[in-house]
Amino acid sequence: MNSLKDVTCIIKSFKRPQCVEDLYFSIREYYPDIDIVIVDDSDTDKFLSDKTFTAIKSDDNIQVKKLDFDVGLAAGRNAAVELVKTKYFVLLDDDFVFIPETNLDRFLEAITTSNADMIGGLLNEFGTIRSFCTIMNIKDNVLYDISGCYKEENGIGYSDKIYNFFIANTESIRKMDGWDPQFKLCEHTEFFLRAKEHKLVVGCISDVIIRHTVTRAPDYDRYRIRGRSFQKLAAQKYNYHTWVQKYNGNQPNIIKY
Repeated sequence: MNSLKDVTCIIKSFKRPQCVEDLYFSIREYYPDIDIVIVDDSDTDKFLSDKTFTAIKSDDNIQVKKLDFDVGLAAGRNAAVELVKTKYFVLLDDDFVFIPETNLDRFLEAITTSNADMIGGLLNEFGTIRSFCTIMNIKDNVLYDISGCYKEENGIGYSDKIYNFFIANTESIRKMDGWDPQFKLCEHTEFFLRAKEHKLVVGCISDVIIRHTVTRAPDYDRYRIRGRSFQKLAAQKYNYHTWVQKYNGNQPNIIKY
């Protein structure tokens, strides 16, 4: 029988110690004993708040690793997965916060009773519940990234891409070599295109929800503006010059590279 002893929460952080504090204490509110891994590539050794640093010194179920400055999101996540000792992990952005609907038992049930390698949940952003499941195909050098599922079974919708809030089989992610470390930002689409190439099964459920605080700060934002160059890198890697996004019935967004 699987239990949350089989699950590790992994967090890649960068220049947002207050976010990490809020996330850490929200995890501990609902899951006092679950394993946690935090990796950080900020340009200071003081990447955790004093409150968090004090708390983790007496926390036997956490690993914290300081990385070289600005190794990026992909390399940071790979470093976190290297520290995972459990069969499954839950991927978390550092500006997430657990709420009552962040039901990791349900995540675990979904992935262990299906053939999925990853199962995603939904985001609560400013009181609005957002879902994100898309099917991706490249045709005539155009990436079509369209909301939808191939099928639905037992409350799970199967697609190609989900939010960066999911439970995953650790070995499945290791076998696809995790995230491409070239991508300091905007790793999302490339990661799921490669997961599709490796025939990983990706699903989503609607009854596990996390709060996304969408936190920005000037020192943090000046690194985020590089995102376009990493989007272009993905386009070059997969040989598409146009990215057609059509999400949740909205008008198509067309990006050309």
